Amino acid sequence: MSEAALVRRLGDFINFERLLRQSSTIEELDRAVCNELHKIIACDTAIRLVPAYQSKLLSHQSMRVRSVSGVSSFDADAPLIRWAEAYSSNESESPGTESGQAPGEVLVLSLAPFGSLLLLRTHAFRDHERHIGTEAAAAISHAERTLCPSTKNQKINRANRPARTLWLVRAAWVLALLAIAAIPVRQSVMANAEVVAARPAVVAASMEGVVRSLAVRPNERVTKGQLLVELDDSDLQQRKARLVAELALSKEQRREAAQSTLERDTRGTRLAELDSRIAIQNLDLDFVETRIEELSIRAEADGIAVYSREADWLGRAVRTGDRIMEIAVDAQREFEAWVAVNDAIRLPDGSRTTFFPDAFPLDATAGAVQSVSFFATRDQDAQLAYRVVASIDQQNNLRLGMKGAMRLYGQRVPLGYAFLRKPLAATRRAIGL
Repeated sequence: MSEAALVRRLGDFINFERLLRQSSTIEELDRAVCNELHKIIACDTAIRLVPAYQSKLLSHQSMRVRSVSGVSSFDADAPLIRWAEAYSSNESESPGTESGQAPGEVLVLSLAPFGSLLLLRTHAFRDHERHIGTEAAAAISHAERTLCPSTKNQKINRANRPARTLWLVRAAWVLALLAIAAIPVRQSVMANAEVVAARPAVVAASMEGVVRSLAVRPNERVTKGQLLVELDDSDLQQRKARLVAELALSKEQRREAAQSTLERDTRGTRLAELDSRIAIQNLDLDFVETRIEELSIRAEADGIAVYSREADWLGRAVRTGDRIMEIAVDAQREFEAWVAVNDAIRLPDGSRTTFFPDAFPLDATAGAVQSVSFFATRDQDAQLAYRVVASIDQQNNLRLGMKGAMRLYGQRVPLGYAFLRKPLAATRRAIGL
């Protein structure tokens, strides 16, 4: 072959690759392959075949003709078409076995996994033409892979599958989903939680009044009998001063009556009256002094004083029994969680819990459910919720008042029920069944 012929052949090959790159659809690519390939490899007919489906009973792969050179459409039952499909599916041992339609020579270019390309002509193909065909096949495969990315994984066109195969695939998917939905998993729910005192001693107002001062700071350790809160005693102090003055007056009147020169029986009656008045005034004074002492609230046990902050209580009016603070006895702590009514699940005593503090989200502390409230009450966010109390396995790194999220683990249920529990409940409320 002369140098000019080689240059012309190289130019034809470059132009062929350019047409492949410019193809934007599979149809354009097939036209370029079947109608332009003869310029670099002389052939009478080019037939493009693609996989139809993979047989599970036979060892071959069925092929079907997608395009033929020189025609825009063809009859699928034409002898040449049937021969090409049988030849590519390895059902024919040699060409030319059906109605004399096959030419003498066939060049098969593999485009795996996109099928193959058959080139037909009357005389034999030379070695350099086979090498050129191999390079052309690589370019065609690359172009089709670009247009059909899904075929990278050698997926078979669903439309070409037999109906029985599609039915089996769908049935397999349904069975797989049912099997996954039946997997038992432990039901769980997330809830807001807080570290609280396990056995707190409540410090409450013993009578109505106004908080004058707090003698301890929040989370300060206190001892039994230590002064905690003082209520304003201005009214009682004024009453005490009045009683002291009245008592002094009564005592002076009795002294004068005892020294009087009146008749004996009259003096005795007057003294008895004054003695009774003095006794009553002493009782009133003792009562007022006792009430003044009650305005100074003291700790009933050793522990840690737990309350919000001093500014929240100074000058605040309280009634008898109002809780001012708590004394965490022996520093024993527990979890208090609030499970929303819509998220409530069965939580038997001893169910495991995991607490994730907001301050340390990577830390987790295990615990166990001790009790669940029977009635739903309003939580801190004014939402109806059940109060859950859980013990703490290790209390080393937890402080009172620490807030976070808690996961509570219930009984084992199917995976499908765990996912569909809320949608099913909402649907049932909506349709009333």
